[in-house]
This record gives sequence, C-alpha cells and structure tokens, in this order.
Amino acid sequence: MSSIYMTKRLAILFIILITFVNGCLVDTVKEGDTVSVGFIAKLENGTIFDTSYEDAARRNDLYVQGKRYEPLNFTAGEKQADGLDEGVPAGLYEGIIGMRVGEKRTLRLPPEKAYGTVDPEMVDLIPLIQELPSKSAFNRTIKFIRKDFNRIYGGNHTVGETVKLQGSTAGLKIEAIEQDYVQLAYTLKAGDTFRIKKWNFTVTDANETSITTKYNLKLNDTGYFFNGIWNSTVINISDTNVTFKHNAVPNQTVLSLDGWSEVSFNETHIIIDYNNPLAGKTLIYEVELLSIRHPEKR
Repeated sequence: MSSIYMTKRLAILFIILITFVNGCLVDTVKEGDTVSVGFIAKLENGTIFDTSYEDAARRNDLYVQGKRYEPLNFTAGEKQADGLDEGVPAGLYEGIIGMRVGEKRTLRLPPEKAYGTVDPEMVDLIPLIQELPSKSAFNRTIKFIRKDFNRIYGGNHTVGETVKLQGSTAGLKIEAIEQDYVQLAYTLKAGDTFRIKKWNFTVTDANETSITTKYNLKLNDTGYFFNGIWNSTVINISDTNVTFKHNAVPNQTVLSLDGWSEVSFNETHIIIDYNNPLAGKTLIYEVELLSIRHPEKR
C-alpha cells in the first residue's frame, strides 16, 4: 500500500472525524428547550402583520406607541393542540426544532398550525329588519372573563363594589373575583327604569335569579346595539313586538366582552364574525433563533 494512498485515507478519515465532532458540538434546539425567537410574520401576499422588531414595525407602518417589541419565549415541541397558545402559533413549536443560535428560517404555517380554521358556528347573522319581543328576561348574575373585565373596568376592584354595565345606566354588584372570572349581579328591581345604548327599559319583574324588562319606545326612536357600532331605528311597535331597522356602517373590527369580531353588512344582514381575522389563512414566519436554554441548565 503506497504512502500516497495511506495519506489520502487518513485525510478522508480526518475530515469525517472533524465533521462528526462538529456535528455533536453544535448546539441545536431540541424538544423541551426554552427558546427566544425573533420574528416577522407575513400573509402569503407578503403583507407584514406582526413582528418582534420595533424597526420593522416602524418601516411597515405597524408601530404602536407603548407596545413592547420583544422576542417570543416558549418551550420547543411542547404544543400539542392546534391553534394559538400564549400568542405563539402551534407551527412555531415544531418549526424551530434543530435550529442553531443565530440561524434564520422561513416557516410556512397552514391555518391549523397558525390561527386556526374558520368556524362557521362563530359567525352570527342578524337581519337588517329585525323584530324583537317587547319583553325579555335575563339572568340576574353574569360572569365576565377576568382579563376582559379588567380591560373594561380596570383591575382595582373588590367584592361588594358596584360598576355600571358598559353603555348602560344599569348597576352591577361584584359578587366574586376569581382567578379566571368575575361574577356580578344586576342591582335592578321591579319598577326601575334604565337605558342601554340609548334604549329605555322598565323592569316589570325581578327575583333572585332573573329580571324581566320591556322596551319603552316610540316610532322613529334611534339607539344602538352591539357595542354601539351601528344605530337602529324603531319602525313598528305592536303589543308584543318591536321592529327595528339596522342602519349600515363601514366594516369594522370591534372589541367587546365576547372578544374581537369583524362586523360587516350585506343587502339583507349584519355579519358578526368572531373568528380571528387571521383564521383560515396560511402565514409565513421569518424567524431567528436568539437563544437556547436546555432543561439541565435551568
């Protein structure tokens, strides 16, 4: 065996050995690692809708005063269900597996790995001409998701305090403040009058569990429904029903106690879509791995 042949073999073995060692030493993301990820999120047409970088937000007219632009921090591979968890699309949990610090990667997330598919059950249709009973009953107690309650009323409340129903003169007494929700009860009693969205009501009956009210209206009265987004006009009144004409407004994104929704109008109906505006869309995430923290190093 010639010395030249032996030299070539040794060189090849050395290259293989160096490649193997380097591969073992490269620190990559594995399931269970805590990671910090910078990102730019786009629609398929290239429109940027979110980012962790303030300069990118400013360049693309997305900057919001007071918003903190910071990386996403999460545990790789832990997301099991589809959709969002703590604001992190499911596809990111698996998409960053194998990345090295400083590495950049473009991830294509289908709807089921991003903001979910469109759920038809989360779309309400309201006729533009709508007949409603002149009397209605509702539960005396209601529960708000706590974060929604805090967003509307603030977080510094205690049991026993009274607040006003949003857009109304009706009072609500705080009965319980739990970790996930706030329970309140209407303070209304029989004979009381109150207003909601400029509509006048009288309480006809009230007990410990329910309250019954009736409209106090006349023809051509105008008021609001659904967080005051559109106004409605009384066009007919009978002994048992009131007929309203809902007046169209431009499409809007609205925050209410039920969360975000898209409100639009067609020739016959109001369409209230509670699906996330990004539901049903394939999204492109340009990600950069900023740090890895392994479980044994915590």
